[in-house]
Amino acid sequence: MKNKSSSAENEEHGGEEMDSELHELFLDELADLLCRVALELRAGQLLTAPRPTTLEEKVRRRLEKQQDHLFTFLEHADVD
Repeated sequence: MKNKSSSAENEEHGGEEMDSELHELFLDELADLLCRVALELRAGQLLTAPRPTTLEEKVRRRLEKQQDHLFTFLEHADVD
């Protein structure tokens, strides 16, 4: 009978460890998502303001057109 109790205790603690690991992974993913959203919002702010020189404005327009693809590297681990 003692073996069953010990086994149940091990499973219970293992389950708590698993929950803790999953919780930590969830929080990491959530933090990454929040950073990504903040980055995209800031990029949007920077890319909508007109620039003072012709060259800067050309770069701004080019980046604005590519805005949907600027942060693709954040979604793919294989991209350096």
